[in-house]
Amino acid sequence: MLKSKTLFLTILFTITLIICTVFILTLCVTGKRESVPSIPEYLFALPEEKHVTSLNKNSVLKLLTLNIAHGRKHGASQIFQSKEKIQSNLDDIVSLLQRVDPDIVALQEADGPSIWSGDFSHVAYIAEKAGYYYFVRGAHVEGAMLSYGTALLSKHHLTRPVSVTFKPSPPTFSKGFVSADINTGNESKTKIVSVHLDFSRKTVREQQVKDMVDMLSVSKKSLIVMGDFNCEFKDGSAIQILAEKLNLSIYQISAENMTTFPKLKKRLDYILISQDFEFITYKVAKDIVSDHLGVVSEIREKM
Repeated sequence: MLKSKTLFLTILFTITLIICTVFILTLCVTGKRESVPSIPEYLFALPEEKHVTSLNKNSVLKLLTLNIAHGRKHGASQIFQSKEKIQSNLDDIVSLLQRVDPDIVALQEADGPSIWSGDFSHVAYIAEKAGYYYFVRGAHVEGAMLSYGTALLSKHHLTRPVSVTFKPSPPTFSKGFVSADINTGNESKTKIVSVHLDFSRKTVREQQVKDMVDMLSVSKKSLIVMGDFNCEFKDGSAIQILAEKLNLSIYQISAENMTTFPKLKKRLDYILISQDFEFITYKVAKDIVSDHLGVVSEIREKM
């Protein structure tokens, strides 16, 4: 009896210690709630005639959003994969981008140099190999040799890049979003957003969306929001609140063929657009490059 009690207390102490350690770690690696550098990083110089600074009126804008799962593809964890294996996984993402050829890409779980995923910037690696000359990466988790968050890749000139990390939400790691402006038609500005919401708690997602609404509703610009919302569109869900508060359109809310997270057979990844845009096409990519499936959409300004 005494041995059983001792074993129970040992197990309880160990579990408590693990929870406390994770709790403290999540607080220590919270990314800074600040803007990234005011000028996006250019990967390499282009001939002047190939720089694309804006889109023509009524031109089609192709978008893609994908949670890249720290480069582990469908593996159990990136920790158990070599740098070479992770680069090979990212090469599959590069192949997807080259085939689909989106103008703008939103990435989530996108790593900078991190000890658990090869210690190199996954965003810079993908952008350079896929030919995206502008990118912005926000580190919502930064510290303990980890750096990851959300990112935007673009073939068009991005301006006013901003990275926002949500309030800490232990024991889960911090989430957040990055945004940047792009010229669309007649030099009008559109704000593009890549976001990742918390997976564990509805209440945390609701607070994160509230913060997004407070920050994004100030802008009078058109809006495109892409990302992993970790919830389906239901009454009272975070994505429903975001869409209603910012007056954004979602493609075929009740469609049954839009699963983006096959393990749970759920639609967690979305592209949302302002009312001055319209969807031309919208589909889920079937390429297995992550535990999530990418979402691809073509949009244009309404006539």
